[in-house]
Amino acid sequence: MPKTTRADQSPSGRRSAWDISTDLARGIDNGTLKPGDELLSRAQLADLYGVSQATILRALDMVKFSGRIRGEQGRAIYVVGPKDTAAPKHAGGPT
Repeated sequence: MPKTTRADQSPSGRRSAWDISTDLARGIDNGTLKPGDELLSRAQLADLYGVSQATILRALDMVKFSGRIRGEQGRAIYVVGPKDTAAPKHAGGPT
């Protein structure tokens, strides 16, 4: 899932929540992640992306806000389906 390049890393070399949310949203929009698919756990995603679980939680919140995934704390998170945009929209994100 993750493709790490200098362009999508923070100055510390770690990916931001924005980068991860965009990656997940693109996976949903392009069909790599399909409606009904269960996402990896926060711990597994944190290991996969090399970030903290807090960063993953922020990224998942962004993707939830876009309507692409659903889930509740302590439960699995499932893909709902693609949206019209390739990345979630939220205040403070890149334009």
